[in-house]
Amino acid sequence: MKYLLYSVLLIPSVLFSQKVQAPDALWLGGQFNIRFADKWSWNNDGGYRTVSSTFIPYQNFFRTGFRYHFTNSFFATLGAAVFNTKTNFLKENREYGRETRFYFDINEQTPRSNKFIFDNRVRIEKRYFDATSSKKEYDTFRFIYRMLIGYRFAKHWGLSVGPEYFETLNKGVWSKDQLRVYAMLNTQIAQGLQSSLSYMYVNRPAYDQNVITWVLTKNIRLKSHHADHEHK
Repeated sequence: MKYLLYSVLLIPSVLFSQKVQAPDALWLGGQFNIRFADKWSWNNDGGYRTVSSTFIPYQNFFRTGFRYHFTNSFFATLGAAVFNTKTNFLKENREYGRETRFYFDINEQTPRSNKFIFDNRVRIEKRYFDATSSKKEYDTFRFIYRMLIGYRFAKHWGLSVGPEYFETLNKGVWSKDQLRVYAMLNTQIAQGLQSSLSYMYVNRPAYDQNVITWVLTKNIRLKSHHADHEHK
């Protein structure tokens, strides 16, 4: 609760911050989720992120994990990810640093069919960074809390807003990693296919940044053996 209150109280200072402004960014992503059992699914997502209007590649990643569904609205995921990120924003820079993550999260969200949607997620990450020309290899631990409030204004359309707060443990010291503030337009394109177009303001200790994101999500549910047995 204290992270939620802290994030909400920080929003005004984030929106009117006078810090260094990083180049605007575009994040494109895709998610592919397979529900292969009543309680289990395999979740994958990847992304390609750029900076500035020239679409200079800044980061790419792939993340995968297995999710256990306690109910249709409450689930937990355990997985891993690989990120490749430029060591700075300079156009002429061609060096990328490799990061490997292991993560665990717990998510509770009301059904998408509801008029009002609440989405709460707690995630922890163990992050391993390879050495680059400017840094030695190192590792950190990160805590993340996200709270989104949504409103479905039409059958297949909805809006969601809210903050996501990141706290990092590095060499025994906790510090703010970043705060993101989201505004999302979500739509169901077809059965099992959703689109999310978002504006995100990112506040980090070193800089602030405007980000536009677009993510397509495909969900597939395999026919369960239990269902097969029931229909025989």
